[in-house]
Amino acid sequence: MKHLRYILLVLAVAVSARAGRAQVGVKSNLLYDALLNVNIAAEVKVDDRWSVDVMFDYNRWTLSHGRRWRHWLIQPEGRLWLDEALEGNFFAGHLFGGQFNVMFGRKGRWQGPAVGLGVGFGHAWRLGRHWSVEAEIAVGYARYFYDKYECGSCGQKVAHRTKNYFGPTKAALSVVYLFGTE
Repeated sequence: MKHLRYILLVLAVAVSARAGRAQVGVKSNLLYDALLNVNIAAEVKVDDRWSVDVMFDYNRWTLSHGRRWRHWLIQPEGRLWLDEALEGNFFAGHLFGGQFNVMFGRKGRWQGPAVGLGVGFGHAWRLGRHWSVEAEIAVGYARYFYDKYECGSCGQKVAHRTKNYFGPTKAALSVVYLFGTE
């Protein structure tokens, strides 16, 4: 799997930060899980009120009736916590980039890269020494560059287009395991 390097990047962030005795959270977004998107994120506390989060999301499933939604996405995010990092309310700013390949039966296929940025607000609830749950919503901008194909299995490209998107760029309800808790 060629995208294994992104999963390893997220894990490397967590391991290297832990080696330096930083407080680290490893998490999974349950909303993305419900949509069959494999995802993992690592968050590192870098200061009393700041943290950095890196998320990787991947979907390679083929659905019924000639439909598929395949993509990968990496999303680094900086967070400013209102009280102490990894607890309570936070403001966030993120960038993202990835690729997609979408097919809806006889309607054709679209594939290409996407990039964007957004801002969000969230809250983390500490459940114990090592566990927490967090929620976040973000809005922003995305730019899609894609090729349109006449059918899902043919190589007949019919158009190259770009699309601008303004709206939600992240919705998260994540379960977090914390290392290096104080």
